[in-house]
Amino acid sequence: MTPAPRPRAREAGAELRALADWEAFVPWLLDHCARWPRAARFSLTQRLENHSLDVLELLVVARYQPRQRGSTLREANLVLERMRFLCRVASARGIMSARAFEKASRDIDEAGRMLHGWRQRLGAAGGRRAPPTPSSQLALPPEPGLPSEAAPSLRTAQPRKAARRGPTLRRVGGLWLRVVAFDNLLAATRRAARGKRGQRHVARFLAEREPRLLALQRALVAETWQPGPLSTFVIHDPKRRTIAVAPFGDRVVHHAVIDVLEP
Repeated sequence: MTPAPRPRAREAGAELRALADWEAFVPWLLDHCARWPRAARFSLTQRLENHSLDVLELLVVARYQPRQRGSTLREANLVLERMRFLCRVASARGIMSARAFEKASRDIDEAGRMLHGWRQRLGAAGGRRAPPTPSSQLALPPEPGLPSEAAPSLRTAQPRKAARRGPTLRRVGGLWLRVVAFDNLLAATRRAARGKRGQRHVARFLAEREPRLLALQRALVAETWQPGPLSTFVIHDPKRRTIAVAPFGDRVVHHAVIDVLEP
């Protein structure tokens, strides 16, 4: 049996990076899950370990089997969603630490973004590879005097100065890194959703909590975040009034800033 020809690295584009990043993430996750208590071994540990290995195998299949690439990438994206919810359950039970949960959420979100871009290129090219586009990325430099968990390394698209509108965000001392820290945004989300989880837009945000928070964090770091339009509704008790409500993401930013300025 003649093996399939190996695709050239220069034609792979972001495929090799997605595969290499996930290959580096899997050993960390296996080592971290191995330290979990035995009570969670058959409920969470084995599932997360198997899902991480499944994604790695699916990426290999998508790399070397062009005819199965579309369905394989969809299946890999579904497995990533399963892992995201399992990590959320492990964090809620106190099995996964806050720093480990942030790293796992960030790496799973980055893998999902790469798969989404891979699938978009396939759809745009009709199944043929499109030339890779260079991505300029930056890392938020750590600020001295702050704990490491308050200054995570953030990779995001570098904003163009010509595309910025309005005044830039002011950074006062070391407060900026604390505002955009993932754990602060996560706590702000819980406070903003208190008593409002039954609302449709809040439930939609919470269902995609980690990807939305990471996207919000990237926009804040890149200084491209802008408040969304207000939605209005009318109440008639005790008198007719029009109420304006900010998008839930804007309320998360509000809580994140207030929690740092007035803890």
